[in-house]
This record gives sequence, structure tokens and C-alpha cells, in this order.
Amino acid sequence: MTAQETGPSSHGAGPARIDVTEHGPYRVTGDVAIYDAEGNLLREGGVWHLCRCGGSRNKPFCDITHGLKRFDGSESADHGPIAKRRDSYAADGVMVYDDRTVCCHYGQCTSRLPAVFRADAEPFVDPEGASAPEIIGVVGGCPSGALAYARGDAAEPVEPEEPASIKATVDGAYGVRGSITVFGTDGRAYEIPCAATATGCSCWKPPNTRFSRATLR
Repeated sequence: MTAQETGPSSHGAGPARIDVTEHGPYRVTGDVAIYDAEGNLLREGGVWHLCRCGGSRNKPFCDITHGLKRFDGSESADHGPIAKRRDSYAADGVMVYDDRTVCCHYGQCTSRLPAVFRADAEPFVDPEGASAPEIIGVVGGCPSGALAYARGDAAEPVEPEEPASIKATVDGAYGVRGSITVFGTDGRAYEIPCAATATGCSCWKPPNTRFSRATLR
């Protein structure tokens, strides 16, 4: 059996978590459902290793190619508080939070609501450009987790509950949903971004590790 999977076992029970292994794959344990890019359930529960180097021939699972290619998986994600990185924009009925450091530039916000999310203007967010429900709808669909929102005068972003899951994409990110704690190679847990909402909670991009709410790259 290769590094790609160790299968369901008692070691995979308990809280959902992802461990970044040193210059190797993501080790997924606990009650986490893993889906392919078409949405088909591949694995659920147990201990599984997901490709991080991008070279596996058994994606999304690791096949130890990282060792053959001498993959440099040094982490570069920020362990600092998310609140210190993000900007906030208040409007009637909604507070918009924006962490540009984790934006993956999918463009869904600028294409769906360009009056609020302005690609060619500063500041990037103009919360007066649309109604609170319109803004919430777009922010909730942010695939990178750069955007979050709070309702009314609430200080903390909304965090709807979702089952823990990971979904692969074609030649791209892993979409992570639900409450999954992520640990770096040094054993420190990364702060779970607030508004780990409809699209997930955290992100990496090979060969270096970086964070946004929703995806592992």
C-alpha cells in the first residue's frame, strides 16, 4: 500500500483535521468526505493522503511522486490572526470583510456584482453599491474565502455549519467545507477563517502553502 491511502481505521475517527506533512501530501483524518471534481464520493472517514505536489497519477490521492520529484513543500501560509489582515466595509444591514492576501482571483464577485466589487477601483469594496441581500449572496459564493460578511451590527462573520468535506477540482484547488482543523508541519494549528461558509475553510497552493477560507491548492 502506497502513501496514497491507509484506509478506514480507528486512527481516522474523531475530529476532522488536515495535517500538512513535510514536503509531502495532506494527511486527512476524521469524519471527512472526499469527492472528485464531478462530485462523486470517493472516500469517507479513515486516513487518506491527498496529493500536494501536483504530480500524482492517482489524483486526488498521493502516489509518492513527491519523493521522486523532490517536491519542496515549504509552508508560506500566515499563522497570524485573520482579523489583522482583512479590511472591513460597513453598509446598511451588512459588514463586508475582505482579505486580499488569500484571494485566488476567480472573479465571481467582480462579474456578479461589479458595482460593489470593483476590479478597477480603490477601495475594492463599495458596500453602498447594492443591497445587503445581494452582497451576502455574492460573498457567500466566494470560492477562495477572501470575502466574508456579518449581518447588521454583529462584529463576527457569519459561519454556517456544514459537514466536513473536501472536493477536488481539475488541475486546481481542493474545495474544503465545514469545520476542519488544519495543522502545519510544526504542529501548530492555523486559525480557521471566520465565515467558513458555503465554500469551506482553508487553502494551499503548491509548491508553497498559503491560506484562504475555501480551498487547498
